[in-house]
Amino acid sequence: MPAMFAGVGAQTILGTAATIGLGVFTPAECYVGLSGRTPGNTFDIGDPSGSLGCQYDFGDTRVFAEHISSPAKSNDFPGINHAGIKQLFVNNDTFAAYLGASFALPSKQLNGSPVLAQAGAELGDGNIKFFGEYIISVDRPDDGMMRGGIKFLF
Repeated sequence: MPAMFAGVGAQTILGTAATIGLGVFTPAECYVGLSGRTPGNTFDIGDPSGSLGCQYDFGDTRVFAEHISSPAKSNDFPGINHAGIKQLFVNNDTFAAYLGASFALPSKQLNGSPVLAQAGAELGDGNIKFFGEYIISVDRPDDGMMRGGIKFLF
């Protein structure tokens, strides 16, 4: 398998299918994404990074759960899995901007507090969104992860 997809196995395929199914058959908005990221010691995820997630908006508050790992690394199990809330400051059909907080499950890819904070924005129409996001572990704000890429929503 090409190096770009060395980490894609049965778990990735099943997780992607389950994420798409949840997005299609529930009111949640679910996504599959691919992004580039900045290196750092706090978040030990390969580049490019992939994400699977679901979110639901209650007015200006977004509840979400997300998995971040790398399709290029076969040894980053279990990746970074976190869930939390985002306060949406702008949220319309083409643009969203937010600040959020989440709690991550223990992982060898997260070298800091499991309490995370994020700031980001999404741009796009319909089921394709371009995004940029900065994530920090609250005890290591100087070693955050900036990532940007594309999300396909279901």
